Amino acid sequence: MRNTALIAAALAVLLACTACSTVKSAWRSTKTTISPDPSVDLNNYNFDNPSERKLASLLTPVDAQLTGLLRFIETQDLLPESDWLDLVMLRFPWLNGIFVVNTEGGALAQRPTSDIRKHDVSTLVGNTTDWRTIKFRTAVAYSDFGPEMYIGRPYFENTDWKGLVVVHFDPRALLNACPRPNQLVIIHPGHAVWTDAPIDRQTVLALPWESMLASDVSGSIRVDNKNYTWFARFVADQQIVYMSESATDSVQDRSFFFGLF
Repeated sequence: MRNTALIAAALAVLLACTACSTVKSAWRSTKTTISPDPSVDLNNYNFDNPSERKLASLLTPVDAQLTGLLRFIETQDLLPESDWLDLVMLRFPWLNGIFVVNTEGGALAQRPTSDIRKHDVSTLVGNTTDWRTIKFRTAVAYSDFGPEMYIGRPYFENTDWKGLVVVHFDPRALLNACPRPNQLVIIHPGHAVWTDAPIDRQTVLALPWESMLASDVSGSIRVDNKNYTWFARFVADQQIVYMSESATDSVQDRSFFFGLF
């Protein structure tokens, strides 16, 4: 009887050890396949082309400002409170202002409250737009005060569209985020060139951007006997182009920034 009890106890210990080993093995498998330890591939964004590397270093901090703004206001889909408007202005000090309009474009609130300029956002409001399928709409206005970019974000009551939250800014202010602003060119194709770089703006505007952007989002061009590398991106429904003088002297160099943003 005693031997039987010892054998039963030994089998119980063996089964417990086996079960424990199985659980540990399963946990290791789960941890490595379903929830692996996070790692960052620091070589993922290394560019073999020095022209790509140069442009990326110039545009990344600039574009981060735009991306951060879009992500921030994207979280607001209800009529914003006063504190939220103040927070946007505090978080993005390069903005000229922010205002809230109804479905007809009438202003309900604005920051700064002292802004006496008239802002026409009729192109943002539209007439037939289904704002339930659109996150943002962008427009750029030109006046004696300079360029002004407007980005509209819809807000709702229940599921009914009630108006827009609109941020606006001078696109040239973005150059302040660039580590070498006199080397970066920002282009609004067909409209304007925003830069401190010594480049012929009219020559840049005269380039066939419409056909170039129809087939590519990046490439190389020659302006004033110099090679430039460029990369295009959309700010909502407006396309802008970042450009800098190439680090190499081969116009055959192509820039491929896919996956960078």
